[in-house]
Amino acid sequence: MAQRRRFPFVLFALILTAALAFFVRLRTFPSTQLASRIATAWASRSVTSTPSARTTTMFSFPGRPPTKQPLLEVPGDHFHKATRTLTFESKEKHTATVIFAHGLGDSSDGWIFLKDYLGDKFPHVKWILPNAPHAKVTVNGGMAMNSWFDIYSFGPTGPSLDSYQDDEDGTLKSARTIIELVKLEVEAGIPSDRVVIGGFSQGATITSLAAITSELKLAGQVSLSGRLPLFKTVHNLATDHARNLQVFWGHGKADPLIKYQWAEMSVSLMRERLKMKNIDFRGYDGVVHTASQEELDDMAEWLEKRIPKIDG
Repeated sequence: MAQRRRFPFVLFALILTAALAFFVRLRTFPSTQLASRIATAWASRSVTSTPSARTTTMFSFPGRPPTKQPLLEVPGDHFHKATRTLTFESKEKHTATVIFAHGLGDSSDGWIFLKDYLGDKFPHVKWILPNAPHAKVTVNGGMAMNSWFDIYSFGPTGPSLDSYQDDEDGTLKSARTIIELVKLEVEAGIPSDRVVIGGFSQGATITSLAAITSELKLAGQVSLSGRLPLFKTVHNLATDHARNLQVFWGHGKADPLIKYQWAEMSVSLMRERLKMKNIDFRGYDGVVHTASQEELDDMAEWLEKRIPKIDG
């Protein structure tokens, strides 16, 4: 009898193993690193509870063209060790610059597709893709990867982002790195109000802080799947330019890593405590921790208003 009772469990285990093997082949993990697999598995578990979030037209992260596929795209699948900043000169006369920072575990290479996708719409724009330092990350068991700052936990410890434990020194240092890139553009003859800074996830977080604390007037800032850092003290760091800063904020409503409500909390604080009224905040149904085609098209429309082509 014991053997008979054990048989259904063994059969179930075999079926589950076969299904997982099929899934792994279908997903084709680009990295064999354990932390990447854990992050992907965790995200997929969160997404499968939302039937409407199973498929959408989106970019395979990072850098592949739009396709219909399962929504299981998580930064951290690509653990590059690149340390270089990539610069792509404008196709025509250079009159504006976009500086875009990648997320945790990715690199500047991972967002070349953004320049490729939007380049023809903005022939006057120079694209700068900075690369984060290779450093140990607490939440990933101390594994070293490209990271703009240390992460102590995925999310706040309480109901408010006030309880989020930030790496203040690391976040501020990376924000200053972005502003230094802006200054180099100004020295090269591009006015600061013709420079947009932005990023994805960690990159969105540091560029949000950089824009809010910048002594230079920027054309705007883009946050994709990010959050506002230093929730309790950021209002003390804001400059006079922050109130009039133009912001595009896109966020997937099915994001299991940086949850949609955290983005809502961030935008609410920016509007209420920092008195920032120029925030174009958009949520995307069924999108997890990635950038969808619809989101990038909305971002392009916003960019056309912030850094239009100058004739002559």
